[in-house]
Formats: sequence, structure tokens, C-alpha cells
Amino acid sequence: MELVFIRNLIALMVLIPIVRRQGLTIPDRSQAAIYGWRVLFTYSAMTMLFFSLSKMPIADVYALQYTTPLFTMVLAVLILKQKADRHSWIACMVGFLGTLIVMRPGIIEITLASAAALTMAFLYAGTNTTIKLLSRRDSPEVITLWTNLLMLPLALIPALIFWVTPTLDQWPLVIGVGIISSI
Repeated sequence: MELVFIRNLIALMVLIPIVRRQGLTIPDRSQAAIYGWRVLFTYSAMTMLFFSLSKMPIADVYALQYTTPLFTMVLAVLILKQKADRHSWIACMVGFLGTLIVMRPGIIEITLASAAALTMAFLYAGTNTTIKLLSRRDSPEVITLWTNLLMLPLALIPALIFWVTPTLDQWPLVIGVGIISSI
């Protein structure tokens, strides 16, 4: 939980100077609900990502994260009313078969970690869909800044409850994760 919080804090430190140079703008109020969904999707996805990474091999987590475009395509069709041709649906099915190969249902037990990784992919697809909606009125920098700003208090509460202070050796890694994921 503290990784999600620290990542958001560092993201704000990276983004504020960038957005200040461009001129800080307040998001369009008509998009408040979409920002709420984006914050919820992004926070939940990040939490699932860090949980999955702590419980299963990194390669498997990222293999499952590659399902995000599959879920994004489905949400784009359902929510954004975009069209997908037959080739796109075939590619989606092939990708889903690849997911089944990674998860190997019936051969090995589907774990909480693999379910969390797959849920993370779906939540990031939700994030992608909300970004598409928000970008109709706001710049990517503003969307990212306000998402991190709104997510910070949401991330703070569980971080305080479950706080484990990183060791001196871990701080550079934690800060590095925050900087790299912000960029």
C-alpha cells in the first residue's frame, strides 16, 4: 500500500513542474464522474499490480498485463461505441488463448495473484477508456496530474494502516519505481 502512495507522491513531484510550465488548468467539471472512475480504476489496478508482483513471477504478471489491450478493445466497443473488424476480434481471441496458456487453468491452480494480475489488466483497460473520454477536453498532462492528485488521499489511508517503512537499501528502488512509472 505504501508503494502506491509513494508512487503517487513522486508522480505529483514530477508532474507539477511540467503542468505549471504549460499553465495549470482545472479539469472540466462535467467530467468529474469520469475522473472519479479513472482514479478508482487506476488506484485499484496499481494495488493489484504490486500485489501480483509480490506473489508471482514478474514474467507471468507482465504476460497477463498484456491482456490489457484485449480488454481495452472490448470496452472501446461497448462504452465508446467504436467499431472492431473481424481481424481485431480474431486477434483478441488469439490473445485470450495466450492468457489461458499463461494461467494454465486445469493444469495448475489459478491463484489469487494470477486473478489479481488479470483483474489489474481489466482495470487498466478501464483506465484507458476513461483517458479516451477525458482527453476530449483535457490534456494528457492535466489528466495525469489530477488523477494522481485525487488518488493521493485514497492511497494514503491504506498506506497508513498497513505502513511498512522501506529499509535504507529499498528507498532508492521505491523512489526509482515512482520516477520511472511517472515518466
